[in-house]
Amino acid sequence: DHIPEVMQDKLDMIRDPDEYKRKMLDQIYGRTRRVLTSPAAVLTPKNKPKR
Repeated sequence: DHIPEVMQDKLDMIRDPDEYKRKMLDQIYGRTRRVLTSPAAVLTPKNKPKR
């Protein structure tokens, strides 16, 4: 029972939209995430300290 990848994506999107979004963002920004983290940390200092 092989589900085409496009259909699987749609199922994932319906079943767990947040997880789907995170996966897509990982694919898009995965390589540059480390670069983007620094400016993001500066822009949103409130979310940073969780120790």
